[in-house]
Amino acid sequence: MLLDAIQYIPTGIIYPEQMVGQPIDEKARRLGAKFANIKGEQFIYHLEIDDVLTSAIIRECKNGCGIKHQKGLVEYG
Repeated sequence: MLLDAIQYIPTGIIYPEQMVGQPIDEKARRLGAKFANIKGEQFIYHLEIDDVLTSAIIRECKNGCGIKHQKGLVEYG
């Protein structure tokens, strides 16, 4: 078997502060966790399918709306 595709869903927590950078799973999204950019604006519906969500996160980061973190430029919501 050959792996020909991978899907990366870079989502994590920015609040509360002590949990910054922790991964967030699908369950939190179903419970209402929202995706926000550096301006605090929700930029995508939180229950969007994974590939659309990933594209939106990457687009926000490329447009300078990602949130700076000591581990690099990331988009958390």
